[in-house]
Amino acid sequence: MNRYIKWLWLLVRQLWFRIRYRGAFRCASWSVGVEPGATLIVSRRGRFIAKGKLYIRKGSDVNVAKSELVFGKNVFLNQNVIVVCRTGIEFGDGCIVGPGCMFFDHDHQFEIGEKPFWQQPFTYEPIKIGKNVWIGAGVIVCKGVTVGDDCVIGAGTVLTKSIPAGSKVYRRAPLEVVSLPRQKMSDAPRTGSSA
Repeated sequence: MNRYIKWLWLLVRQLWFRIRYRGAFRCASWSVGVEPGATLIVSRRGRFIAKGKLYIRKGSDVNVAKSELVFGKNVFLNQNVIVVCRTGIEFGDGCIVGPGCMFFDHDHQFEIGEKPFWQQPFTYEPIKIGKNVWIGAGVIVCKGVTVGDDCVIGAGTVLTKSIPAGSKVYRRAPLEVVSLPRQKMSDAPRTGSSA
């Protein structure tokens, strides 16, 4: 019974988004699920387009402003994914996005001078994620990145440049393990009274 209630709730939420955002929320089918606890904001000049089945888990935050966010067929965004779309982001068919990933198609300009950083304008470049891409937990995708088809992006990776099709990318940092010095029993501090 719970399965049917959840399905009905997701259908009602999609209907709500279609009414609230009118022509800005476009779905090819009724198989778009946005769980309760996920935030979806589409500005007046923004466009949210789902070409097929799409599921967005709770805790995710999707924000579309003056741009187009396009999802292909059979796309899954896990918990706590952040998508901030200011110029254009596209996810190809069959993309799987792990928990805690972030997608930003813009960045602050930062020049030392008269204006503080927060008053300086943004720079924009679209993001394109190919078909059949698996993006692991905690990945950050920055502006201007294109990920080719059939790629796997390992957990915790920060993508600042484009990735060719058929690639596996993972964060590799040298892990340093240092042993703690051991004290000899005679050198160990004594506890208790000295009487």
